[in-house]
Amino acid sequence: MLISLFSVLLYFNPKLFPYEKINLEQEYTQNFAQAEKFRLDGEFEKSLEFFEKSLNSAREISDKKKQCESLLKLGLIYWNLAQMSESSRYYENSLRLAQELSLKNELNECQTALNIYMLYNEGKEHRSYGQYQKSIESFKNAINQARKLGSKEHELKCLRQMSFAYEDLNNLSEFKKLNEEALEIAMNLKHEIEQARCLINIGNYNKELNNYSEAINYYEQALIITKITKKNESDSLNNIGAIYIYLGDYEKALEYLIKALEIDRELKDDIGFSTELNNIGITYRMKGLKNNNIEDYYNARDYFENCLKLLEDILKPSKNIIDKETEITALEVKFEALNNIGTVFNDIGNLTQDLEYYYDALKNFQDAYEKAEEIQHFEVMSMALTNIALVYQNLRNYEESTKYSQRAINLALQIEGGHILWEAYLESAKAYEQQEKFNEAIEHYKASIDTTEKIRSRIVLENLKAKFLGTDKRIEAYHRLINLLVKLYHDTEKNEYAFEAFNFLERAKARAFLDSLELSRVDISEDIDAELHNREKEMEKNITSIYSKLLATELSPENKNSLHEELKNYENESDSLKREIRRENPAYANLRYPKIITLDETQKELLDTKTAIFAYSIGQEDSYAFAITKNDLKIFQLPGRDNIKNQVQDYLRVITDKDNQNFQLGNELFNNLVLPGLDKSIKNIIFVPDDILHFLPFETLITDNEKNGWLLK
Repeated sequence: MLISLFSVLLYFNPKLFPYEKINLEQEYTQNFAQAEKFRLDGEFEKSLEFFEKSLNSAREISDKKKQCESLLKLGLIYWNLAQMSESSRYYENSLRLAQELSLKNELNECQTALNIYMLYNEGKEHRSYGQYQKSIESFKNAINQARKLGSKEHELKCLRQMSFAYEDLNNLSEFKKLNEEALEIAMNLKHEIEQARCLINIGNYNKELNNYSEAINYYEQALIITKITKKNESDSLNNIGAIYIYLGDYEKALEYLIKALEIDRELKDDIGFSTELNNIGITYRMKGLKNNNIEDYYNARDYFENCLKLLEDILKPSKNIIDKETEITALEVKFEALNNIGTVFNDIGNLTQDLEYYYDALKNFQDAYEKAEEIQHFEVMSMALTNIALVYQNLRNYEESTKYSQRAINLALQIEGGHILWEAYLESAKAYEQQEKFNEAIEHYKASIDTTEKIRSRIVLENLKAKFLGTDKRIEAYHRLINLLVKLYHDTEKNEYAFEAFNFLERAKARAFLDSLELSRVDISEDIDAELHNREKEMEKNITSIYSKLLATELSPENKNSLHEELKNYENESDSLKREIRRENPAYANLRYPKIITLDETQKELLDTKTAIFAYSIGQEDSYAFAITKNDLKIFQLPGRDNIKNQVQDYLRVITDKDNQNFQLGNELFNNLVLPGLDKSIKNIIFVPDDILHFLPFETLITDNEKNGWLLK
């Protein structure tokens, strides 16, 4: 028994068997090397497993230096896995051993890593309280320390987190730059999760600048990564869905958003889930606007209400949200949902003409504005102001509507919110028109159109361009401006109103061919002289600034005249600059400034004395036909859109029925759409249709009901 007991004691005491210690040291070396290989390959979960094994081996052989090295590496791995408190715990344990063993390099690395962690938390906390400059200073100090240490892992996260402070300050160029730097580091480190986060951020940058095609490109790159890593997949899906909402492809938007919703439901991510509920509500609301369908509005309302219920539960004091950023995100989504449910009440009020819905809408918009103001969420504030203006317009209180529209415009200009600005300009123009302040209305309609076209020119795919223009009332500014100009032409008989109406009719068309030539500005500007390009950007900025000042309601006539003169000077300089650019780089100039044909050019270059062009503008309320001949322009009013739509649909059924012999409806359409603009000399007609008229075969219209005389004859 004594011999047997002695054997057991020997087995458990490696000091008595050196070869056992050698085996454990080899095991340590192998595990450490394997862990390091996985770290360099970006496989941090596997790296974690093997560094823990190396730590256990080091403990078994009582080698404190090796323990210190493994603990230090584990601190770095937990940092890469975004488990910051765990990371600091391992660095602290490593620090104690480094101090005990007087390991100078390890001691410096641990102390620096812990300082970076402290500054990192400090930066996030400052940002959560709106102290953005302090936040930036903390992150800059952390980045400097990371660079001295040579730790790209620490630098990467600090760069990305610092970018959010610049985003909150609306310094989007710096936000993008920092994420591009972080993305490059993440790619070198093979850190896929961080790559996806940076790609999403750069996508967000492009979305904020209304570069929707570029935004989708970055989000889809992120989605490829997140599908593999299973991290942030719902964020990528949600972001792509949100872009498709802007572009008016609602079925595509729902496809992505519902996938994101299912993922966050499984993950029990309440914040992500509430965001998707809000975005799905927006999608149904936009579908309701497009189809005039009350069921879509009710679906939207249900999603917004469910979103608000969930957020109220999340924000209960009993929930004790520790993370300030999470709390702010929840509040932001809540304010957006409040604003959005107000839009639905307003839409239902428009359909039912029930004033109670308007007052419910007003209450929600005011609530959204006040709550957003508390955390200075300018985007929600400007959206709420635009919507308040819209409700007052529906209530026929046009002075209040104008006041709120102007506040929305001023705020949207500050944050460069083009996706808000076009609608704020549109609603203010409508209010001015109702007050018969026609010059102000024309200026604001033009501003809405200019903003829309700037956004649209950055969309690459032609089908998305067309959807964007026809979505969410964007085309309404064109139709309303054309309608106002035609009315002023008929009232005053001033030809300049007719000419301008035709010019905006031309701009209202999809112009798919020209759009396909408008390449990304980044790409087409590469070959242009840098000085010319900078002058061009500066000129655009000056013109935009003057134009914004001109739209202020409080300007005196003298100030307005002075600004008009200043604007004229800038526009002359701009024309001169364009000529210089055209000389230096005609390809860039043709793509950057595509030409829109004028009425005068149409008559001189496209027409002979026997040919007429009939161009149509089909608005929701007022529609017109423009009959253009070599020497004349006639503008005549058409029946309302719904009337035309019903007639066209009925006529299509008539001419596709082989047994039908009654084509009277074709004669009615001819009398409405063509006859008022014809004269006897015309032998050839070119039709430029709009809206439902794209489906009408004009050649089948009946000129003589008794003889069934086809227009084609």
